[in-house]
Amino acid sequence: AGRGASVFMVILVLFNICLQGFFAFIISSLGDDSPITDGDVDQLRWWRRNVGQSAKYYNAAKGETMARRVCDGDFGVEASGVQAELHQTLNDYLGDYGHKNAHDNSSKGPGISLCMLAVSLWIMTVFVDARGALDTLTALWVLPRGRRSEVRLTHDGQIVIEKLSRKRFVFVAFIQLIRLVIGAILIWNGSLYLAHTIDVGELILNAIALEFVLRVDELIYACFAPMRIRMLVKHCKAMSAPRFRACSGVDVRSILAFIACFGLALGIYLGPVLEQEKILEKAQHAMCGGDLDFVFAVDAVGVPWWSPTPKADESLEEFNFPNGETRRTLKREDVNRPYIFDDKGDGGETNVDRYVNVLLKQYGRPYFLRNCDYSLCDNTTLGKQYPQQSDKAAACCHARATKLTDASAVLNVQQATFQEVIEAENPTGLDILNSPFAGLTKNWRLG
Repeated sequence: AGRGASVFMVILVLFNICLQGFFAFIISSLGDDSPITDGDVDQLRWWRRNVGQSAKYYNAAKGETMARRVCDGDFGVEASGVQAELHQTLNDYLGDYGHKNAHDNSSKGPGISLCMLAVSLWIMTVFVDARGALDTLTALWVLPRGRRSEVRLTHDGQIVIEKLSRKRFVFVAFIQLIRLVIGAILIWNGSLYLAHTIDVGELILNAIALEFVLRVDELIYACFAPMRIRMLVKHCKAMSAPRFRACSGVDVRSILAFIACFGLALGIYLGPVLEQEKILEKAQHAMCGGDLDFVFAVDAVGVPWWSPTPKADESLEEFNFPNGETRRTLKREDVNRPYIFDDKGDGGETNVDRYVNVLLKQYGRPYFLRNCDYSLCDNTTLGKQYPQQSDKAAACCHARATKLTDASAVLNVQQATFQEVIEAENPTGLDILNSPFAGLTKNWRLG
């Protein structure tokens, strides 16, 4: 083919290696980036407590909290655009959260199935390329080698490689090994990249983009290969690879390839995909789980007051805040069991945060308030005229303690001054604030 053509082809081969290696590096860096982490879920829980249910962001005209508007897909939200967009993305991927049923798999979205389909096709695509590299290596291995390459022209115009020089053997074998290494990097990191893509539209585009990476060598050859090299390749007779043992017409290599593809896809599903699904579900529960229909405000003293919104109803939500416990599990709880204000892993550093967690967990819903034994709520050590919250009070007791009549009363609390709060909550001048807020409230006493 000529020394110049040979040198040019070596340059193209090295260019292809650099290009595919660069793509492999980019994909490996992208594959490690999970779109949502446990830290992000904690931030969503913070948003839910401090923004989603806060009176500051309550829409009095609609009678809805910010969390309710985000979870209902309200396009008119004036804040929390990031959460609204994320909620829609998760709905498309995991299924509409508002219509999910814990005991009906048909309510799940197409995201996981589409992801595994894309991952499986990607694995098979890489295996096709790897199989070609292995075929080339085995054919080179059985080909006679010498100091110089020898070719023969058959009567029908085909070029047959009779012998391959040792230098060319080492060079071609090295190139095939590089193909296998790049393929191994791409097959794992590309699968992680697809597993961490939670936008359904982007998932399809990313799967197509990964296919393009493996076809870079074909594009380079089609665009830049000299015509003389093309003619040689066209008329060169294919090298014969050794045959593998077969059983009933199925060769061992095909069986091993199937097992390897299936095992790798199963490993991706049981590992990164399921782990990612759990985190995405936590994000959904953090944004939209539990009670969406209450609004609260913290008064000037530091006590949170709350009320149901006009759209609140009698039923319990299907999934609870913060980890998605089902309605059935919630109804099996003992309504009157003591609820201790400690960090239950729900997030929140202050007692106000933990109190709001009680409401988010639906303990302020009529189901719990109706069945609550209020005789267990109060500690009357100071006398019945000065009741305090009992240390063994149930969650429904805590919810009842600061419940107001309606959302407008909560808005009034938010606007009240410190003196007005003192006069309204403690006209006797005795400091009897409930124990959960003892470390949070101002240390005041009148008279």
